[in-house]
Amino acid sequence: MDQLRTVTRFERIIFPIASTIFISLLLPPVCALIGMLMLGNLYREAGCLDRLSDTAQNALMNIVTIFLSVGTGLTMEADKFLRYQTILIICLGLVAFAAGTALGCLFGQLMKIASGGKVNPLIGSAGVSAVPMAARVSQV
Repeated sequence: MDQLRTVTRFERIIFPIASTIFISLLLPPVCALIGMLMLGNLYREAGCLDRLSDTAQNALMNIVTIFLSVGTGLTMEADKFLRYQTILIICLGLVAFAAGTALGCLFGQLMKIASGGKVNPLIGSAGVSAVPMAARVSQV
């Protein structure tokens, strides 16, 4: 897939700031979530925060995930969690994730054929992915 134009450094830096402001005004309850997501993007694009960006993408993300998992697990009671409905919800989530990724890839392939090869077919897997690393792999 050919890149249409080069994105300037200014555009890459202003995008997280403008997105945070716009989305926060539009949906105030998600302000903290979007702010942290865009702060990570700003770390990466600023260029002078390489160590901080690397830590936020790797070690800090893993540490926070562990703390959230342990904290959530400590507050759960087995009789309230180990139920048929819980297993059903987990299976439904797995099916939805697999179907979303598969159909995203198929639709991406359809877009590639319709555009004459100008669209990367992996755009579908990057769009439905819950893990940012999958989007980066699709981009490469």
